[in-house]
Amino acid sequence: MKWPNSVKTTRFTSINRQSTWTTSRMSSHPTNPARTLNDSRQDAELFFVFTQLDFISNITAFTDICLSPSLKEIHGFLNRPATINIVHELFPVFSYSKTITYQDVLYPSPWYWSDQVSWKEKKNKFYWRGKTIGGYSKGGTWRRHHRQSFVSRINAVDTTKVMKDVSASAAGTEWVVEEVPRTDYKELINVKLTQVTLCDPEDYNAQHQSFEVVKPSKEEAWQYKYLLDIDGNTFSGRFYALLKSMSLVFKIALFREWHLANSMGALHTPKFERGRACGEYTILQRGAR
Repeated sequence: MKWPNSVKTTRFTSINRQSTWTTSRMSSHPTNPARTLNDSRQDAELFFVFTQLDFISNITAFTDICLSPSLKEIHGFLNRPATINIVHELFPVFSYSKTITYQDVLYPSPWYWSDQVSWKEKKNKFYWRGKTIGGYSKGGTWRRHHRQSFVSRINAVDTTKVMKDVSASAAGTEWVVEEVPRTDYKELINVKLTQVTLCDPEDYNAQHQSFEVVKPSKEEAWQYKYLLDIDGNTFSGRFYALLKSMSLVFKIALFREWHLANSMGALHTPKFERGRACGEYTILQRGAR
């Protein structure tokens, strides 16, 4: 019997539920921190942070994984995505978003919605709701995924740094950095998960023990002055809606969308430092005045 010749049915390679770091850093320059063989190499933070609170000064450098090898441990897409297909040939791929080292052709997403409530009617709190998407959790890896890490950090009971105005004049121009208990600002924070998903049974139980999981409500977000847009499996799909909501929008995003290079800058969108939740208290405190 003569067997038929094998036929390649796809140019894509599936690496679901595995680390994508080695593949994702391939197009980085050989001198970039991401290409080092030393796992302890530090992020090149000089290019994108300033002040002791690590405020973001350059959003392009901030989302460049080539400058930040620590991302392989703190972002679900690089640590263990639920699904991903890779192609190394010249092949057109159209996407809603991508990280800097991939060459997808970006185009606008249709998955945006919006609503509005006047600023005066909004609550003076920081609000976020979302699922544990962004990476598949197995053997406790949810602790290194970006959404779970953020919720844990901002609701922690340890200390954080804030900038405090100590000037004697009403102008308020003399700022110093102070370390304070996070619980001093707990009345400003309303951040919770709405669903535990993309995980093994053991990690499902562990996350339910670690987090307060509440029912989602899309309309509830518009009642708050300070909102967050954070990556999910890729982009979140909320950013335009949040910008139209008349609230102040913060953003934690490794994935880039078409508008970043084509139509709008990020000058007036506050950024959180990856893996830390500290400077936001200063911004919220000033907003409460």
